[in-house]
Amino acid sequence: MTLERELDECHELLEVSEVEVSKLNEMLSERKTEKADDGGADLLLNTLRAELRSRDVQIEQMEEYLNQVCVKDTELLSDDESGTNKSVVEELKSRVEELENQVEKQSDVISEREEEKREAIRELCFSLDHYKSRYTELVISLSGNN
Repeated sequence: MTLERELDECHELLEVSEVEVSKLNEMLSERKTEKADDGGADLLLNTLRAELRSRDVQIEQMEEYLNQVCVKDTELLSDDESGTNKSVVEELKSRVEELENQVEKQSDVISEREEEKREAIRELCFSLDHYKSRYTELVISLSGNN
C-alpha cells in the first residue's frame, strides 16, 4: 500500500512539473518573440543615422555654395560699381538670404532628428533593461525548480 501511495505522489508531482515546464516554455517563447521585436528599433535607429548623415552632407554643400556666392558678390562689388552690376548684386544677395534660410531650416530638422534618436536610444535601453530583468527572473525560476 505504501508503494502505491508513493507512486500516486510521484504521478502528482510529475503532473505539476509538466505544467510548470509548459508554463516556463511558454514564457521563454514570449521572451524570444519580444527580443525579436527589438530588431525593428535598431533598424529605425540606423535609418535615422543615415538620414542625419545625408542632411549633414547637404548642409555642407549649401554652405560651400554660399561661400562661392559671397566671393562672387565681393568680386563684383570690387570690379565695377555700375548699375548693371548692382542688379546682379541684389539678385545674389537675395539668393544668399534664401540659402541661409535653407541652411537654418536644415539645422532645425537635424536637431529634431537628434532628439528623436536620443528618445529611441532611451526606449531601447529601457526595453533592454526590462528583457534583462525578465531573463534573470526566468533563470532564477528555472534554477529554483531543479
